[in-house]
Amino acid sequence: MLIADALHPLPPDVLVVGVGPAGLAIARACADEGLAVTAVAPAPRRPWAPTYGVWMDELDGRPEVACVEALYPAPAIELDDRRRFVLSASYARLSAPALQSLMLDRAERGGVRLVEGAVAQVTHHDRGAEVCLEDGRRIEAAVVVDASGAGSPLVAREEGGREAYQAAYGELLEVAEHDYDDGEMALMDLRGGDPGEAPTFLYALPLGPRRLFVEETSLVRRPALPQEALRRRLAARLARLARRGLRVRRVLATEVCRIPMGTPLPRRSQRTIGYGAAGGMIHPASGYQLARALQGAEPTARALAQGLVDGPATAAARAYAAIWPRARLRAWALYTFGMDALASFDLSQLRGFLDAFFRLPGDQARRFLRGDLSPAEICVAMARTFARVDAGLRTRLLRLGAGAGSRTLLRAALPGDPP
Repeated sequence: MLIADALHPLPPDVLVVGVGPAGLAIARACADEGLAVTAVAPAPRRPWAPTYGVWMDELDGRPEVACVEALYPAPAIELDDRRRFVLSASYARLSAPALQSLMLDRAERGGVRLVEGAVAQVTHHDRGAEVCLEDGRRIEAAVVVDASGAGSPLVAREEGGREAYQAAYGELLEVAEHDYDDGEMALMDLRGGDPGEAPTFLYALPLGPRRLFVEETSLVRRPALPQEALRRRLAARLARLARRGLRVRRVLATEVCRIPMGTPLPRRSQRTIGYGAAGGMIHPASGYQLARALQGAEPTARALAQGLVDGPATAAARAYAAIWPRARLRAWALYTFGMDALASFDLSQLRGFLDAFFRLPGDQARRFLRGDLSPAEICVAMARTFARVDAGLRTRLLRLGAGAGSRTLLRAALPGDPP
């Protein structure tokens, strides 16, 4: 059965798979370009579970700023009891229910049609694509954008690459009191722990005087650190914090997180357009993705709409060129080298590396975490960090750089064709 009804008698120009933040962002942006858009997901209105955090300046002029639940002008990095950094930029926690409500409302008011269903297969033909749902229904569309998340089987990927994982276990606590001052948060608190163990840190967001979100996080690891290990480490950390005055009344909610990082990028010659995590847009070294998905939706939709004038294949090619321009491909290869280094560090090595990294001048460290440095700027940041670390860590980084990916790293660092 072909999906059609009186209100939508014609096939859509764009079918978006997935209605998370990336899916709704690209769907709404395509609708704003005058395209007919259908978005498909198994449960389009299922509440979003993750905690969303962004740098406040990434929301400048964007409607999502209305979803800020808490603002932290002094995000702190605690390496140990002696080394502490405070970043000069505001960090924001977004309300997941508010963000979902806003994005659903904007998409539907813009004309995006929501369809409940799970996509089983996408078949491309000269005029567009046929999307088969698991229940047998079919939807014809000119182009298909897959925003269904990392690891989607609908997107073909480049050869090579080794995924690593960011993992976290979090709890929303009701507390009698905590010792965070107004506006303070722990972006990364690496105090405590065995210097030789796989590193984890505390990510802590006070939500007023009586609520505290805490999350034990493994920045990046191969294989992923198990959730049970993270849960035990968080319990031990809360016990240490109790000795400093934290008084937990009850756990209001829990959260588990496992983010693939360094996923091979989509083959840019294919017709299915990967977007968001499905499109490899998760920062390989920090795990950030939300702001890039929001900011990239408009230029990607514009390129797609312009390309459709010349047909579906041209539309997909132009969309990929907008998502992955040559400079960004080079930058992503450099960030992936950073991920490989981080994934190999023990706690002592990570502390030494971050001590050098967060001493970078100006806004370089935060822009590296965000993922908006140019390839040349990434190379400068890497060189400055390398110059500050101790001899043992410097030798380790040299060995990593001379390893199997040395040719790719060199091509990424030099102008010319991206790796």
